[in-house]
Amino acid sequence: MDVLADIVEGLELRSSLYFRAELGTPFALAVPEDRRRIRFHLAGAGRSWVGLPGGEGLFYETGDLILVPHGGAHRLASAPVEAAPPLDDALRASPVADGVFRHGGPGATIQLVCGHFEFDERVVHPLVDSLPPLLHLEARSGPGFAWVAPLLQAIEREARMDAPAGASVARRLSEIFFIQVLRAVLAREGPAPGLLGLIRDPQLGRALQAIHAEPGADWSLDALASLAGASRSVFTERFRERLGIAPMRYLTDWRMKRARRLLADPGVSVGEVGRRVGYTSEAAFNRAFREVVGEPPGRHRRSVLQAACRTRGQELRTPGQSPRPARVIHPPERRAFRPREETR
Repeated sequence: MDVLADIVEGLELRSSLYFRAELGTPFALAVPEDRRRIRFHLAGAGRSWVGLPGGEGLFYETGDLILVPHGGAHRLASAPVEAAPPLDDALRASPVADGVFRHGGPGATIQLVCGHFEFDERVVHPLVDSLPPLLHLEARSGPGFAWVAPLLQAIEREARMDAPAGASVARRLSEIFFIQVLRAVLAREGPAPGLLGLIRDPQLGRALQAIHAEPGADWSLDALASLAGASRSVFTERFRERLGIAPMRYLTDWRMKRARRLLADPGVSVGEVGRRVGYTSEAAFNRAFREVVGEPPGRHRRSVLQAACRTRGQELRTPGQSPRPARVIHPPERRAFRPREETR
């Protein structure tokens, strides 16, 4: 079981925005907050600065990758600044043309590749929560990130093409992108943040691997602690230090993320979904699901299936049946009519 790939797939990355920016110096832009997005900036050429509210900031150079995992507000500039004009205003004044955003002064041009991935906030994983507000991945400390631009171009091409499974391919490529970024974080020297550090930990990592390999198994705290080669108390304390939550809470949250994906299949009953994620009682599964997701599994399933059917122009049928094409009712004047006596 590849824990990292399993987690990223569970994030349900939905789409991406990508454009190249040619920014003449001096320039300064304020990027607004949006918690639903994982933002990134790749330095194509030149040296520029990124800063967070409160004064934290850093310079990054050609080939470096900046990641803003929580979609926090930040400033992009040619030099440190306390304030900057909104990015939205600059985009209205100079719209992206042929995939390029041009802005800034008459000085040397700095090139960036900018974009974001969107995800469903209801399924945010502790992996994202445990990442720092700003990640700086330096090209000189590894193989570099020359793969970013062509991969993003492939994502955009698939997302815009009216081709079979285009959206699915774009989502998979987005997952590959994010996995590559996380692998680069893991490859860095020094401690890794949050769940990445837990994955790297030779003892705690065994328990995490087991949870992701068999989320429906009858796991107990004793069993997981034994896999980690530690006592219950030591295992719980170390796990909580890494991730901010207890191991059994992590297990419950991950089971509910798996359950949400299974509920999207109308051929699997709610009770069967519960059994697959480790609940012998449907009532216990309903309680756990409501606690984590905020609504009962049956209601969640209906809303997911209704949204999917609306997208495909289909009519929702009961669980266990496949959706069928929506019935078309013709206007009265176009409907066939037979006198009542002909039907007797």
